Amino acid sequence: MYCLKIYILFYILIISMVSISQCNSFLIKSKPDVMIVDESIQIHEIVYQLFVQKVDHFNLLDDRTFFQRFVVNSKYWNGTGPVFFIISGEQNMEASSVNSCQYTIWAKQLNALIVSLEHRYYGGSYVTEDLSTDNLKYLTTQQALADCVVFIDWFTKVYYHVPSSSKIISFGGSYAGTLSAYLAMKYPSKISFSVASSAPLNPVVNFYQYMEVIQKSILLLNNGEKCLNNIKLANNKIIEMIHDPILTYNITKLFGLCSNIDFDNDLSTFMFEIANVWGTAAQYGNLVPGYISLDSLCNIMVDDSKEPLDNYLYIWYGMKNSDECNDVTYQTMIANFKYSQIDHLNTRNELFNMTRQWLFQCCTEFGFFITSDSYDQPFTNFNFNFQRQICIDVFGKKPTLSTSWTLVEYGGISPNYNSVRNVLFVSSTNDPWSSLSISKSNQYKIVIVENGTHCSDMIPINEVSVPDVARAQNEIFNYILDALN
Repeated sequence: MYCLKIYILFYILIISMVSISQCNSFLIKSKPDVMIVDESIQIHEIVYQLFVQKVDHFNLLDDRTFFQRFVVNSKYWNGTGPVFFIISGEQNMEASSVNSCQYTIWAKQLNALIVSLEHRYYGGSYVTEDLSTDNLKYLTTQQALADCVVFIDWFTKVYYHVPSSSKIISFGGSYAGTLSAYLAMKYPSKISFSVASSAPLNPVVNFYQYMEVIQKSILLLNNGEKCLNNIKLANNKIIEMIHDPILTYNITKLFGLCSNIDFDNDLSTFMFEIANVWGTAAQYGNLVPGYISLDSLCNIMVDDSKEPLDNYLYIWYGMKNSDECNDVTYQTMIANFKYSQIDHLNTRNELFNMTRQWLFQCCTEFGFFITSDSYDQPFTNFNFNFQRQICIDVFGKKPTLSTSWTLVEYGGISPNYNSVRNVLFVSSTNDPWSSLSISKSNQYKIVIVENGTHCSDMIPINEVSVPDVARAQNEIFNYILDALN
């Protein structure tokens, strides 16, 4: 996750509508501001470079290769300083990733060399000729970590001739934070220290806790209890109208849908899309100026001059950026996920070029299926069976989901202490993913951002940052200093 581009990690179900990050509205800018740290570095000065990487690191008889992109910022490096290795996650790697986020500020202070490697299968680092299910078999965390190790060896010994005394520190947020922790765990001889921000380490299948954290965050607001109650009333009204043969057409018209909601899976897709608005606000509120927050949504929901459903509609249309109808049918979503051609010209919405890959990773290694299966949250009608059916309808009954192996391989939220002595886990209390992160233990190195959201610690301080971010960033920097010394 980069500061410059904020995507929802659970976008595996939002393809059927315009992405939140693409919306123009009264609630949100068309895109969050790029958090450029050093204005003296022009964007054209940072160019994509290519590294020849193996397709399969674990098959000695397979000599196939692909081009993996990387970018470098060497402006602050004095020839002996540390290397900041920025891990790219499930998205396109922007060139400005080496001139954004809090780590750039620290690199300037420590004379560090910054390099970021794009994740295989994402952005421009395609491994195979297409994204067919069989060709996605090389999309695993094991292969991604091996990519990092092979690249680091080449980059430090051949490309930049980094002194052996220079320490390598990895950074990552969200899924990339998970990889940052895994990299230090599995290859301690390569990584001196790792910062894993908002890293989901526990590969749960039914991730109902996500919505529970959203409810807790709403209840922390001054108008939270009333907001929560109105959300429930609006959701119940929608379900009531959809189940009425006469009123279901009104829902189609009210929400500007392309067709009536006729099937259970269509209803689940639609109700998740509504919940997704609140998930995005909970996950990324108070990160950068102009981005949507739970507070802003709740201020709308508690407006007594309108019915709760009318307030819901006001929010819904505030997210639209066109007059076109919204296709929230399950069939359309599945068709989009099944699209396996590589869009080299990037003619589709950027999210289309990453969602199939991330869905595959969730369906095989992680789960992370966000559901409404808990009573301690206000949303409804997207259960685990619905989520699991998506995997089957897109990829077939194979590949199978193996979160148990992921737990065995990496240890979940209880890894062996000796394997993570050089890992710092950073978690935020209002982050919906915090229940899957290491946030409570006297055994591990942990920094908690009170009232922070997803990857709060990675964002440079700005006018919407919660107060505790500054303290947390200072604590992280001290950990880095200790590691370097």
